[in-house]
Amino acid sequence: GLSQGASARVGNLVGAGAEAQARRSATLALALGAGVMVLSALAFVVLQWWLPRLYTSDPEVVALAASILPIAAAFQLFDGTQAVGGGILRGLGATRPAAVFNLVGYYALALPLSAVAVLHLGLGLQGLWWGLCVGLAAIASALVWWIRRRASYRPRVLPP
Repeated sequence: GLSQGASARVGNLVGAGAEAQARRSATLALALGAGVMVLSALAFVVLQWWLPRLYTSDPEVVALAASILPIAAAFQLFDGTQAVGGGILRGLGATRPAAVFNLVGYYALALPLSAVAVLHLGLGLQGLWWGLCVGLAAIASALVWWIRRRASYRPRVLPP
């Protein structure tokens, strides 16, 4: 929802030549996305033992799920940021940076870190999630950096 809204709003403002408004809209969308995900993360932490019981009564499964929900809470923060950031870049017509950040973040960072955490450090499911969380944090950080420092909010005329 918010990602698509940010994409449309920023794209429309850029097309209208309203650079300052497009920049403000991008910043607001990132802040709103982070705010919504903070609430989601808080729910994951506060309801850490209750949420798994919605799906199973097996105490081992509940304990395993509860053990990763705090990590999933951190994941939520970064996931919301990267989702909105990707929407903003789509609105700017700059999809290549998002693709590169995702490729590097997941394949060069998250997967190797997860593999090391699981296979060499013996961290199991928590290690897998921490590796993915670190990769997603890198992607979200790169997107925010690009949006704030490198993105052009000027309209571009593309050849027919």
